[in-house]
Amino acid sequence: MDSSLPAASSSNGHRPSQGALPHRAERAAAERVLEAEPASTEVYDKAGKVLRYDSDIRTRYKNASARTTSPFAPFSHRIDWEVARWAKEEAVGSNALTRLLSIPGLVKKLDLSYQNSRALNQIVDELPGSPPWLESSFTVSHEDTGSVTHKLRFRDPLKCIQSLYGKVDFVDHMSFAPVKDFCDEEKSQQMYSEMNTGGWWWETQGKLPEGSTVVPVILSSDKTQLSVFSGDQEVHPVYLTIGNISKDIRRKPSYRAQILIAYLPIADLAHLSDDAARVIRARMFHEAMSVVLKPLVEVGRTGTDLTSGDGAVRRCYPIVAVYVADHPEQCLICCTRFGQQCPKCSAVVKEFGDHGLESWERRKQKDTLRTLRKAGKLPSFARREAVLKDAGLTHTVNPFWASLPFCNIHDTISSDILHQLIQGMIKHLIVWVTAIVGSAELDARLKRLPEAHGVRHFANGISGLSQVTGPERKEICKQLLGCLVGKAPSRAVRASRALLDFLFIAQYQSHSDDTLRYLEDALSEFHEHKAVFLQESARIVPNFNLPKLHMLEHYVSGIKSIGTTDNSNTEFTERLHIDNAKHAYDATNKKINYVEQMTVWLDRQERIALFDSHLRWRLNDLPPPPRTRARRARILPVGPAFPKSPSAPSLSFQAVTSTYHAPNFVHVLRSFIASYRCQTDKERTTARHRNHDDLPIPFNYVDVWHRASFAVKNIQLETEPNLTTAVTANPNHCEGIGRFDTVIVATDKAEDTGMNGLRIARVRAMFRLPSKFNTALFTDYGVCPPGHLAFVEWFSPPASRKRDHQMYTVTRRCARAEVSIIEVKDIRRNCQLIPMFGDRADRAWTVSNVLDRCEEFYVNNFQDHHAYQSLW
Repeated sequence: MDSSLPAASSSNGHRPSQGALPHRAERAAAERVLEAEPASTEVYDKAGKVLRYDSDIRTRYKNASARTTSPFAPFSHRIDWEVARWAKEEAVGSNALTRLLSIPGLVKKLDLSYQNSRALNQIVDELPGSPPWLESSFTVSHEDTGSVTHKLRFRDPLKCIQSLYGKVDFVDHMSFAPVKDFCDEEKSQQMYSEMNTGGWWWETQGKLPEGSTVVPVILSSDKTQLSVFSGDQEVHPVYLTIGNISKDIRRKPSYRAQILIAYLPIADLAHLSDDAARVIRARMFHEAMSVVLKPLVEVGRTGTDLTSGDGAVRRCYPIVAVYVADHPEQCLICCTRFGQQCPKCSAVVKEFGDHGLESWERRKQKDTLRTLRKAGKLPSFARREAVLKDAGLTHTVNPFWASLPFCNIHDTISSDILHQLIQGMIKHLIVWVTAIVGSAELDARLKRLPEAHGVRHFANGISGLSQVTGPERKEICKQLLGCLVGKAPSRAVRASRALLDFLFIAQYQSHSDDTLRYLEDALSEFHEHKAVFLQESARIVPNFNLPKLHMLEHYVSGIKSIGTTDNSNTEFTERLHIDNAKHAYDATNKKINYVEQMTVWLDRQERIALFDSHLRWRLNDLPPPPRTRARRARILPVGPAFPKSPSAPSLSFQAVTSTYHAPNFVHVLRSFIASYRCQTDKERTTARHRNHDDLPIPFNYVDVWHRASFAVKNIQLETEPNLTTAVTANPNHCEGIGRFDTVIVATDKAEDTGMNGLRIARVRAMFRLPSKFNTALFTDYGVCPPGHLAFVEWFSPPASRKRDHQMYTVTRRCARAEVSIIEVKDIRRNCQLIPMFGDRADRAWTVSNVLDRCEEFYVNNFQDHHAYQSLW
C-alpha cells in the first residue's frame, strides 16, 4: 500500500488540440493573463478634468448638523433612533407598531419621541432624502380610443444622477475617464471589464469638449407582477444608475447604487383588439419615458457641473449608454416588431438561426426615426402599416429617444445572460437533450450524481420540476454535460458543450481579445453541430430561427463596447423588484392608489438609509460600507478553515479505520510521519520505499472533523471575494449512509489554472494529531508540526480530455486502493466527479454508493465558474 504522495498528472507536451476551442495549455495561459493587473493602460488625455474643489458632502452635512447637540437629532437618543430604524427596515405595519407603542409604560421606559406610527412617520418625513417623487400626466391617442390621459409617478433623473454621483461611499469606486487596458506591453491584447474599458466611452469622449466627463446613464425596466392573490396587480418600474460607479457596487442592491426613477402606468386594455392594445401600450411606454427623461435632453448637450463625494467638481455630460431589458422590452424600446426583427441589426426572423452573415448591418437610430416619421405622415393605417412592416417597425409616433443626444438606441441594448441564455437558449437545450436521452434516463443520471458543495442534488431528477426558475437552470447547467456522454450522439454532446462554453465564458468578469475569440469559437461550434437536434427529432420546428439565439451574435461587440456582461444583466435588476415592488406593495392597502402608497413607503426607506449613513459618518468619521439586513458572507483567506471544535474528539485509530473506511490507518500514518520528518527530497524518496511499522506512535487517537471550508482565489478579480467551497467526510451523513467528498490536491508545483501538478482524491477522514506529542514527533527532528491532515484514496492521474466533452477522466482502483495521508493545506478545493454511465445508468448505483461502485469518472469542470476557469 503506497503511503507516499503520488506522482502528478502528465505535462502539456502531448496534449492534442480540442476541436474549436484552443489547446488547453494555450487556454490556461490566456486565463492566467486575466488574473493579473493590466500590463499597460492608456488613459484618454484630459478627460474627467477637475474644475475646482468644493467641500465634500460629509463636511457639508457635519456643518449643517453642528447646530444640534445630539448626533441623533431629530431623535432624542440612540435607542429612539434604533427603534425607528428597526420599525422601518423590518417593514413593521403601521397598526402593529402603534399597538406595540401603546403597551403601557413602553414609550416612557424607552423615552421614545413618538407614541404611534403616525408620529414616527412625521419625524421620518423631515429627514434628508433622495430626490422627491413627482407627478405628471401625458396623453396617448389612438383611432380606437381617442385621446386618453394617464398619470405618471417619477423622479427627476438629473437629480438622481447628482445623488449617485455625489455619494461619499462611492468615491473610491468611480471612474471619470475612459481607458484602454492591455495584457501586454506591446498593446496587442486589449482587456475589458469595467464600463470605462469599453469602446463606447472612448468614442463618446471624443465627441465632447476637452476636459469633459462622460456620465454613462444605465436604464433598466421590466414589468413585474406584484401578487397573484391580489387581483393580479402589476407595476412597471424603471431604474437608473451610472457607469462611473464600479460594477461590483452597482450590482449589489444593499449599496443602493440603482435608483427607482419611475413607475410607468399600466392600462387595462382587455376590451380592445390585440393589435390596438399593442400599439397603445407601446405609445404609453414611449410617452411616459419621454416625460421621465426630458431633463437629460438639454443637459446631455450642454453639460452640467457635478460634485463627487470628495468635493471634486467636473463638467459632466449624462448620456444614455445602456438599456437593460428582456427581449420583448428591447423590441418595445427600439420600436422593432417582437420576434420578427433584431433590435440591434438588420437581421430578420428567417435569419435568426444563421451565424455571422455579412449582410447584417448595425441599426442606426436616425434611420429608424426617419422611417417612423415618414409612416406617421401617411393618411391611412394601411399605408402606414405597409411602410412599417417592410422596415420591421411598430406604430410608435414619438419614441422617447428621438431627442436624446449622442445616443443610438439600438446600440444601448445590452447582452442579457438571464433571459437570452439561462432562460433562453439553455432552456431550449435542456428540452432538446431530454428528448434525445429520454426523460427517465436523464432523471436517473442526475439522481445518481455524487453530492458536492455548491452543486444542487436533484434527488428526483428534473422532469417533475414546474416553472423552472433561473437559479434552477443554472444548477442543471453545472451537471448536464456529463449526463449526456455515452447516450447522446457525439454531435449532440459537442453542440451542448459549445453552448455551455458560451454561457460560462460570457459570464467572465474580465475579458481579453483571446477570451472573446473563445466566445466566438464556442458559438461557431454550436452552429456547426446544432443540426443534430433536428436529425434526432429533438426540435420539432424545422429551423433555429430563435430571437435569443440570434442575440448571441452581439455578445462580443457588446463586451468590446461597454465592458463585460456583468455590467448589464437583468438578473441584477430583478433583485431590485423585491424591495421596490414586492415589499413596497405589501406595505400598501392594495387599493386603487397603491402606486402612490408605494412611493411614500420607498421614500421613507431611503430617508432612513441616508440618515443611517450620515449618522455613521458623523460618529466614526469614516464612510462605512452600507448596512444590509442580509447576513454578510464571511470572506475567508485562501486555504482551509475548520470549526474550532472537532466533530469527533479523541477518536481511536480503530474507530477511524472502521467508521471512516480508512484501511491500514496506523500503517499509513507511520509512513506519513517518517516522510514528513525528512529534510530533503532525496530523503523523502527513500522514506517512501521503506517499511515503518516499527516507528513508535505514543498515542492511539486523533481529533476528527467532518467538514472543512476552503476559500479559493478568485481567478479574475482580486477585488471580488474568494469562492468558498466545502469538503465533507462524515460517516453519519444522511442517516448513517455517509458522505466522503472528492477533492483536487496539489501533488507538485501547480498554477492557478490547468491540471499540471494536480490529482483527484476522495477524502475519508480529516483529523489532527494530539498537539502534546508534537515535540517528540516533529520538533525534535527539526520540522514544524503539521496542521490538519486528511486520509485520502487516490484516483488515477487525470487522462487527456476527449474531443466531444473536453472533461478529464479518472479511474478508481477497485481491488487495492491507493491511499495516503496528506496535509489538508495541499487540498485546492472540492470537485464533483460524474460517473461514466454508458448507454444506461446502472440502477443499482445511488448518490451514496456511486463513488464506490463506478470505476470511471469525468471531472466536472462546469461545477462553478472557478472550476470552469481553472480546470484546463
